[in-house]
Amino acid sequence: MSKASRNADMVENEVGLFDSAHGLDVPKITALFELTGYECAVKGKLRGASGEAHEFDFVAKRSGERLVIQGFELYDTYSDELEMIKLRVKTLDACPDTCVVIFHMTCPESMRKMVKEFNYVLIEPTNSKTAYQLLEEFLRASDS
Repeated sequence: MSKASRNADMVENEVGLFDSAHGLDVPKITALFELTGYECAVKGKLRGASGEAHEFDFVAKRSGERLVIQGFELYDTYSDELEMIKLRVKTLDACPDTCVVIFHMTCPESMRKMVKEFNYVLIEPTNSKTAYQLLEEFLRASDS
């Protein structure tokens, strides 16, 4: 599927007043997208090849590129891994160009392996940088 036809498959969403999406600060992330030239939809949807409209915490597009962000709050290993597998199914069907996975704390090793295997971008806080700082660095780097 070409990038042009995939852009046409971006489903309109009803953006209400969201305080958070999986614990992510919505105003802060949407501001990051705007600063880096992306159009952003909170609780956005992408229509997959199956015809299903898949929801992600954020769907952003810029110059034909489609990027999705999904946050993980880390409850327990089994539930979190199941959510990662569901995300994989959605991204296989919807085919975003990039899938960014944000963790609020250190990512467990089992999840880290899944992120690597699925070719997602992993963002997790470090001792010196917050997840938001790392997301901003990623978005600015993809700008060049």
